[in-house]
Amino acid sequence: MKNIFITGGAGFIGSHLTQFSLQRGNRVTVYDDLSVGRRQFLPTNGRRFTFVKGDILDTNRLVAVVKKTNPDIVIHLAAIHHIPTCEKYPEKTIRVNVEGTQSILQASRGIKRFVFASTGALYQDRDKLRESTPVQPRDIYGLTKLSGEQLLELHSRRHQTTIMIARLFNTVGSHETNQHIIPDIITQLSQGKRTLQLGNINRFRDYIHIDDVVRAFYLLATARTKKIFNLYNIGTGHEHSVRDIVSLCEKCLSTALRIKQTETRKRKDDRMHQCADITKISTQLGWRPKKSLANAIQDVLFESKLI
Repeated sequence: MKNIFITGGAGFIGSHLTQFSLQRGNRVTVYDDLSVGRRQFLPTNGRRFTFVKGDILDTNRLVAVVKKTNPDIVIHLAAIHHIPTCEKYPEKTIRVNVEGTQSILQASRGIKRFVFASTGALYQDRDKLRESTPVQPRDIYGLTKLSGEQLLELHSRRHQTTIMIARLFNTVGSHETNQHIIPDIITQLSQGKRTLQLGNINRFRDYIHIDDVVRAFYLLATARTKKIFNLYNIGTGHEHSVRDIVSLCEKCLSTALRIKQTETRKRKDDRMHQCADITKISTQLGWRPKKSLANAIQDVLFESKLI
């Protein structure tokens, strides 16, 4: 049994990871301010689970909680990651994503395993994005995640902590609380709309099912590794356009849908392609995704009681 501490554990990925970890017999503490996450996504407090409402920027409290719970593993998910929100509130994003990361690192001194949620949005534009692809963030969110990675690398060298960085691509599934493209489509469908108001529809992204993401995070938290600083892409190796997503919704609903592009929804600086090369994690750790985008779309439509 491992003792796992998860920041942002009431959010999208965190709530699924919490349940997954508990099902495997571990002890889990979630630290979350509930600004985005939802308490109802989590179990009630019990012998192996504890929820603590707290701000990642409250370093003194965070240090005290980590010291009290004494975890074997820290998984840091707490962040502002909705890109339009990051662009609208850059100062707050920098504080939460960069200062918050330093805060949990300070609280985690002496802990030997630390897992960090980063992003595939760091890379320069390439057809397939490998961990060796040069980084070139194009927005505030990417800049803060790169800063977080750099803080972690420094922490790893100074404190001999094993760091596992997950460069995530586009995760899809239940419990999503930010209005990314698929939740936005689901919201419009739930309102009875069959003409969807969308922005950039011809950009391609690597969409990965939440269940596969959770398996990857748990593996990074528990796998043996010789190196103390490790970085892995978490994606599928396949990309889809927004048109593809709408087409999958049509098939699941057996309903024709129309797209109306809206200028106000278009991002001014948006990559055309973003697809992960997952050779490294597949070769070194034996992880591969098991579910498709079609599975993910079906799941979120079912959760929303649309099918």
